[in-house]
Amino acid sequence: MRLPRMSTRSWMLAVASLGLVFGGIRLCHYLYYMDLIQAQNTLAGIDGITDAHVYGFDDLTYEVTLATFALGGRPDAVIGSRGLGEPGHVWLQRLGPWEFQEYSYGFQNVFETATGKPIESLGHRDCIDIGPSGEYAAMLPVKIRDLNDVVSHYDELVRYFSTWPNGKTWGELEKRPGMRTAYCVIPAGSGSVTTPSNFPGY
Repeated sequence: MRLPRMSTRSWMLAVASLGLVFGGIRLCHYLYYMDLIQAQNTLAGIDGITDAHVYGFDDLTYEVTLATFALGGRPDAVIGSRGLGEPGHVWLQRLGPWEFQEYSYGFQNVFETATGKPIESLGHRDCIDIGPSGEYAAMLPVKIRDLNDVVSHYDELVRYFSTWPNGKTWGELEKRPGMRTAYCVIPAGSGSVTTPSNFPGY
């Protein structure tokens, strides 16, 4: 039994339909993994690193939570970063022997359910923003524009952060209206620390 012949127009429509289907699949794949692709591209643009890993979880899209890498030839010189590729920001979670802790207390987009009135609340992060737009940029001995600068100034930054409060004591950023922010470093892998005792209500 011979199959019916397809006209040129029918073939073109069939090919165009397949192209749209596969193009749509590729677009959905890209949009789903866009955060991961951006993180991988950021890591690929950093000179002199090795053992790079990207961590995340599946949500509506794949969400990257952390990227880690080591300096070439120095497996103990591990750097951990969050929010890769965010313009103006370098979120540092770990730098060699140090990890970072930050607590904030004040008005930070938390509201009473019944009235919608803003209320003070406690926030916690295990990273600090040392990029040009970050709160800690002015404190550093060098200017950090991106992770390449972190790699270039690794030893200098490790020495600098060794002078920071260690969790038994806390440093505090310059006070802003309605907000207090405390920071410290802790040995890498030692876990979190208790909330600063001088924070209101804690």
